[in-house]
Amino acid sequence: MELITMSLQNLSCKVLADLNRHGAAMAAEEMDHLAVEHETDLMLADPDCCRAMGERFFQEMYESGRPEALEALYLFLGQDLLRKVFDCCPMGEQLQPLVAAVRTFNTAAARDQLDSRADDEREAA
Repeated sequence: MELITMSLQNLSCKVLADLNRHGAAMAAEEMDHLAVEHETDLMLADPDCCRAMGERFFQEMYESGRPEALEALYLFLGQDLLRKVFDCCPMGEQLQPLVAAVRTFNTAAARDQLDSRADDEREAA
């Protein structure tokens, strides 16, 4: 019965209090989001930390049990990294050890493919 007799002013105060709590929760979420974004930026700016993050990312990808994500990663590496090295796109001095490894890999993969085709042709003949 008390609820029915509540004035609009009291109802408005309760609504405003709820809105205030909701706004405070949203502000806290926004602050958390900004803190995480800032920390990510700092981590990715530090080469040692970035390297560790890359290693952790690959470990988590293999352990995640999400084959579609791993397939997307393989496609990205093939289309982006392997292709760019093959096309001799500039990669910078820092990536030269990786570029050399990719060139070696690309050559070996192509040789394997050619050998496999030759074997298939011999078997077919």
